[in-house]
Amino acid sequence: MAVVDDTTAGTPPETSSEADVARARALLEHARRIVVLTGAGISTDSGIQDFRGPNGVWTKNPEAEKTMTLQTYMADPEHRRRAWQNRLTSTLWDAEPNAGHRALVDLERSGRLDTLVTQNIDGLHQKAGTDPALVVEIHGTTRDVIEVQLDLDGYPVTVIDTAGIRDTVDPVELEGVRRARSRAAEADLVLWVTDTEHLQNEEEFVPAAAALWKVRNKIDLGTSDDGAKAGQGQGPAFKISARQGDGIAGLVTALTSFARDYFGSSEDGLIGRERQRRLLQESADGLRRALALAAQGDELIAEELRAASQSLGRLVGRVDVEDILDKIFREFCIGK
Repeated sequence: MAVVDDTTAGTPPETSSEADVARARALLEHARRIVVLTGAGISTDSGIQDFRGPNGVWTKNPEAEKTMTLQTYMADPEHRRRAWQNRLTSTLWDAEPNAGHRALVDLERSGRLDTLVTQNIDGLHQKAGTDPALVVEIHGTTRDVIEVQLDLDGYPVTVIDTAGIRDTVDPVELEGVRRARSRAAEADLVLWVTDTEHLQNEEEFVPAAAALWKVRNKIDLGTSDDGAKAGQGQGPAFKISARQGDGIAGLVTALTSFARDYFGSSEDGLIGRERQRRLLQESADGLRRALALAAQGDELIAEELRAASQSLGRLVGRVDVEDILDKIFREFCIGK
């Protein structure tokens, strides 16, 4: 783990800053395992305001900080309505990762990033390409979709974890449900994951055009209704225990067979979806921009190549972590 020493007493400000950067660089160059801590400041270049910075929310409106307490939130219905409205219109929903987020992706690719702990809820570290298994989000996340790339017997697969699809009147949850439905409609296969205590009729929620498999989780808990609904409806049905590992191998084998059939069905299938065409177009656009910048410096070319490679990686599936399947079924609820 790299720890930056911040003792610069007696040093002029300019020299102090340069010395700090030099010390940090030296520590990073020699460290083998690095834990990174990030806060609101890393996302300001993505257009998301922090709280106490020069243009922070509380800096511009000191009174706002006084109302940011649980007591005020619980006691004032109007305050709660304003808070939810502010979330709906926040810039974080459409924010994109910046150079700081991408630098940490480079650190991960060097094999030295152990853990990334963030106070932020914007999900931009994962969106930049950081392995979700390495990210600890202290305050949770607003992101309703998390993507993980993996390799199933040589076939590239992208697994998308959504926030869930359910009946709700909450405006924020409704937006999450809308996004989940949208991604399900684009998917080649939907895993409808429920447990033995919360059974739902997937036909009410999942687009009819999507191939759907039912997955019953928590079978280790056991209920009298354990086998009643697992095999109803169209498509295969599986019963698993994410905690105990029961049934996981059979599900993974079935997913591998599905991927083999999908990629072997036709060449057109590789770019048959709107999402796939969009990512391929983004890759091609990035390469064209890189060629156009040939005379303007390596840094600009590298940035365009990075963007093109990220889009291509999301298209074909990028495998970064060993035993990723175990992490997915242990830490995520896929396609709830």
